[in-house]
Amino acid sequence: MDEDIDSQIRNVVEALEEINRRLVSPSTSNSYLSVKHIVGTEVRISGNKEGLLLFAAEIANLTNSQLGTHYHYDEHGMIDESDVPIVVSKCSAPWENQ
Repeated sequence: MDEDIDSQIRNVVEALEEINRRLVSPSTSNSYLSVKHIVGTEVRISGNKEGLLLFAAEIANLTNSQLGTHYHYDEHGMIDESDVPIVVSKCSAPWENQ
């Protein structure tokens, strides 16, 4: 069953990447992502269609990675504006470690 789910996730990632390729011109990135820290309430990730699709593809791709694999998101990477850097990591749920 896990192999079937992994295969479906790969299909989703490929579909998101294909959509992104169609939206982005070969010489220019049209994607925009922003991370804003709203003090005391939340961290908000905002983006245009291309940016959110790119982010979704990266997160979906992370699901098929090894535990501990993580991505850093800040202005040195795919984020255009960032109040705070964020790290997204694959981990086990607490009940999976028993």
